[in-house]
Amino acid sequence: MTISTARLQRTSANLLRDRLVVLLVIVLVIGIAFRFVNLDTKVYWHDETRTSLRIAGYRVSDLTGQLFNGHEISPLEFKRFQHINPDRNILHTFISLGANDPKHPPLYYGLLRIWTQFVGDAIAQVRALSAVLSLFAFPCLYWLCRELFRSHRVAQVGCLLLAVSPFQVLYAQEAREYALWTVTILLSSAVFLRAIRLQTRQSWLWYGATVALSLYSFTLSVLVILVHGVYLLGTGIYWRNTPSSERLSERSSERLTDRAIGFRLPAIWKNYWLAVGAGCLAFVPWAILIVLRFDQLRGNTRQLFDEKEYTSLVYDWFFGISSLFFDPNGAIFTGKLTQHSLWDYVMRLPVIVLIVYSLYFLCKTTSKSIWLLPLSLIGVQVITMMIPDLLFKIQMSEVPRYLIPLYLGIHLAVSYMFASVIFNHHRTLQTWWRLIFVVLISAGIFSCFVSSQATSWWNKGSSFYHPAIATIINQTERPLLISNSRGTNSGNLVSLSYLLNPTSRLLLVTDAELPAIPTGYSDIFVYNPNTALRHVLQPQYESVPVHEPGKLWKLVPKQT
Repeated sequence: MTISTARLQRTSANLLRDRLVVLLVIVLVIGIAFRFVNLDTKVYWHDETRTSLRIAGYRVSDLTGQLFNGHEISPLEFKRFQHINPDRNILHTFISLGANDPKHPPLYYGLLRIWTQFVGDAIAQVRALSAVLSLFAFPCLYWLCRELFRSHRVAQVGCLLLAVSPFQVLYAQEAREYALWTVTILLSSAVFLRAIRLQTRQSWLWYGATVALSLYSFTLSVLVILVHGVYLLGTGIYWRNTPSSERLSERSSERLTDRAIGFRLPAIWKNYWLAVGAGCLAFVPWAILIVLRFDQLRGNTRQLFDEKEYTSLVYDWFFGISSLFFDPNGAIFTGKLTQHSLWDYVMRLPVIVLIVYSLYFLCKTTSKSIWLLPLSLIGVQVITMMIPDLLFKIQMSEVPRYLIPLYLGIHLAVSYMFASVIFNHHRTLQTWWRLIFVVLISAGIFSCFVSSQATSWWNKGSSFYHPAIATIINQTERPLLISNSRGTNSGNLVSLSYLLNPTSRLLLVTDAELPAIPTGYSDIFVYNPNTALRHVLQPQYESVPVHEPGKLWKLVPKQT
């Protein structure tokens, strides 16, 4: 190789590096903008109304006891249970969580209570905290990539993909703790690798602190602790300090070298368990509350153990995993929440193929001390959640937000693959891979743009159809809406109340015993009636479905 050729290659590499930095800045700005734009556009769904109920210091029984009493009320009556009450402080928030929903630890809700006292508690202001917290994922992911891959390039590519990940943007705009959980998973994993590398008491103390922080963010963090244990046991190594200047191999076929210099598993294993023990000890007060309120916890999660067909479950996995990079959401075109259609599969299949190849590429071109962490993030959730769902036909893994560690493992693998092939492959292959990378980034931007303009999205679950339902009700002159508090109705009716005209009226009960239905209304609707409520209405009224999924029915008096 001549000097001029080598100089030309160095110039080309520097130019590509500079372009990557410019692209990173541009895409980061776009991704941050998507996290804050139209925060109050999408429906404020069932779970988010529960968030506002908690930070206001109320329990579900306070809501149902005062509003589900058989009297006509205005939609505005729900507002007093959704706004900060000066007579109820942060302690009432923790009491409400512990009494009604102990599976949600108090860290996010305590932060949100403090946040809303300063900035306000309107929908956009409540959701803004998640958007702010999501920004911390960028430095945490960058640090994790530096610790795991010892490469700035992988870290930069990872942040690029994270910025416009449709899945990450969705949960950065939701008034729940999942943006915070994402940050704590990345942070605790980075600190964990740093503790292995440095092997100092202080580094393990910091890891113990991140364990506690993660547990107080979301209870499924116990699976992340297990991931770290699996990784430690699987590698059986301790790491020497690696120069920060180490980069990816110049040849894609060359495996990254293992940084193990000897087996010191007993020493590291002891430090790991001491750190985990300290972190778990800090979580003991809330863990005791979970045990004491286990019946409440089981009641809140009973729907996860309902029987689920294999095809539907696999489709949900396919849908959720692909939304990490591309999420056009067929509902935009069809108005339906899920579409088991060929169109959905065709659009998302290339993303799944890319993910599978990235995992293969990661395992082929790196050592165990590198590929084992992303695969452990994926494998632990596959074993603990996805396989049991297949065996027992339940649906614990149907909820995409519960699979965030798995998605982050996929994200690490895809980031490494692109960083490798963009820089280290043959020039012709580089061109194609760079084109694929640009297409993937563009697909993420397109998905985020479409989502930002929507009034609902798939992550709004049982409240997905509320904009359409509210439109039907609001088109009538003087409507009355009847419902009861069974199942998720109480939270969903709070969600719906945000969209109803103030002139609408609601008649709500806690059971199927209805008082006399008042007259003078142009239209009478029933929201999500259970069998008992429909049985009570049957003698006098004919129930006519007016919304396809069966959430809303119109009552027509029977002819006598």
